[in-house]
Amino acid sequence: MKKTQIWAWYISTFFKKHKRLMVAGILLGILISVCFIWLLPIIPRPVKTNRIGLIGQYNKNQLPLTIRNKVSQGLTATMEDGSVAPLLAEKWDVSDNGQEYTFYLRDNLYWQDGTALTTKDLEYNFSDLDIEKKDDETILFRLTSGKSFAPFPVLLTTPIFKKNLIGTGDYVIKQVKENGGIVKSVNIEKNDEKIIYKIYPTLSMAKMAFLMGEIDVIQNISTNPFEYETEWQQTTDIISKQENNIHIGLFFNLENDLFKDNKALRQALAYATRKPKDESRATGPIARTSWAYNLDVKIYDFEPKRANELAEKSLGNIEKVRAMQLKISTTNSLLSLAEEIKRDWEEVFGCNVEIEVINTIQPDYQILLTAQEIPEDPDQYALWHSTQSWPGNIINLKNLRIDKLLEDGRTEIDTKVRKDYYFEFQKYFVEEVPVLFLYYPNYYTIVRKNTVKNVLIDILQKGRRMSQSVETTE
Repeated sequence: MKKTQIWAWYISTFFKKHKRLMVAGILLGILISVCFIWLLPIIPRPVKTNRIGLIGQYNKNQLPLTIRNKVSQGLTATMEDGSVAPLLAEKWDVSDNGQEYTFYLRDNLYWQDGTALTTKDLEYNFSDLDIEKKDDETILFRLTSGKSFAPFPVLLTTPIFKKNLIGTGDYVIKQVKENGGIVKSVNIEKNDEKIIYKIYPTLSMAKMAFLMGEIDVIQNISTNPFEYETEWQQTTDIISKQENNIHIGLFFNLENDLFKDNKALRQALAYATRKPKDESRATGPIARTSWAYNLDVKIYDFEPKRANELAEKSLGNIEKVRAMQLKISTTNSLLSLAEEIKRDWEEVFGCNVEIEVINTIQPDYQILLTAQEIPEDPDQYALWHSTQSWPGNIINLKNLRIDKLLEDGRTEIDTKVRKDYYFEFQKYFVEEVPVLFLYYPNYYTIVRKNTVKNVLIDILQKGRRMSQSVETTE
């Protein structure tokens, strides 16, 4: 008998003998597979945990915006160019006089507790505003100041919440730990992902927590704490991002005798200051990414000869230029930059420049080197209008032409016309040099190597910066 026939006989005999057992095994395997597929979604999975450090001081009713933006949303959202788009709202209408804004909620909106979101849940505490809730999906905001206010939709980017910090976003707040009313940590979760935010009052405390392994990320800080620590650079990733909504500049106090009504001297100092030659250079008050940014403004390149000519013109002669006393007030974080500017001015003018390191800004400064956050909307009325006092208009600017452009820019509803106003505002502001804008700074996020990074892009996503509070509802 051939081998193949023998093997066929063995297989046939085995199958006949164990047929019932084999069929039962196949059916059991199918049943187990079906049960596994059915149970897979509810089987507990390992939770990925990211421990992130933030710097600041917050209470439970005003959590860091980076957290609030993950947990909830606003009626509107701000785009990269500063324009505003609908978010929880489907659309909005503006009355002809610009004093009434009607917002329409999207269909099928729900809070994280499963209840429907309606206009009854929306409570805002803005001043000079009447609110009328026409129905569950339509809400009317009526400005009572008697003037239109074009930036109003930006105010509604603020994330909304119900009682107990229930929001509308993907992440849910699971725990908030406080000490004396100050928030120390916030735990948020989404599916199989957890983020533990630990909040520290200073960068040095956050750095120590990082070194001790308490956190794996320090997020969005203005200086790199490991810049000169080579041993930690081997185990740490430094993520650097240019922040186009903050600029560093020299702010001249226009109440100071040296700078009051002395544009020529301010221009002289501008020409005597070295600036970056790359894309980090700032040239005006409005963010370079804004839809209202004007590239065609005066550029004060480093021109020592021109600087001396203007200084002599403003003070009368070279002796007075060399005799002038300049004082730069700044913080420790910008001290090295202040020293570079001091060298520039002493080299160009032969004058004496003093540097004062401060912790808080005082109104009697002469020249202030500091960072300033740029509003999302090009409306900068609160920063430069002559009616605005300390700590808004910190340079004491009083200029009727700038006042008028700022007034027209915030009351004009037509975006194209608004753009024209802000183009003119930037051109005139830079010509006057009440502030010498220098550059857009880099902000850093410190990440421990081998940390779970699959969510880092989302974690590091820049949030909206509006900070108007929103009242919670029952």
